[in-house]
Amino acid sequence: YNTPVKITVYHAGSKLKVLVGQVYLSNHELLSIVDVINFVDYERRRYFRLDVSVSAYALVPVREGEEATERLPVHIQNLSLCGLLLEGEYPWKQGDGIKLELPFCGLGVLVDGIVRRIQEQESGRLAYGVEFIGLDDKTEQKICAFLFQKQREQLHKVRRKQDF
Repeated sequence: YNTPVKITVYHAGSKLKVLVGQVYLSNHELLSIVDVINFVDYERRRYFRLDVSVSAYALVPVREGEEATERLPVHIQNLSLCGLLLEGEYPWKQGDGIKLELPFCGLGVLVDGIVRRIQEQESGRLAYGVEFIGLDDKTEQKICAFLFQKQREQLHKVRRKQDF
């Protein structure tokens, strides 16, 4: 019961599909699995994502082909240990590399990432889903500490509202 399982599904004329789920019931004749999702989605959401509203900077090249040195303000909407969603004025494309300065994590932490998705916001502005790449342990710890701090603040805010 509640054992995580990975299931590989083959279908004639179709691609291979890998799913994950939890064993609900099993015996020698029956196996019932619940909470089945695509493995790609499971891996993508390994870490919890927290809504935040914080400022940061993207380092962009002054001219095409140059090193990224100009600091462009961006607004981070949500954050996890594997990436973030930001709004910014620079015209990134899916697959572009991006360097971000996260001043809210202490001493201007620099992280590298890849733009994985682009979505239009209700405001008409574009938001960019960025996956972190090559985070070292120290940077990961700083981001984690920031996430827990923000989560505590949000919980305190909710509890104060419930007290009234």
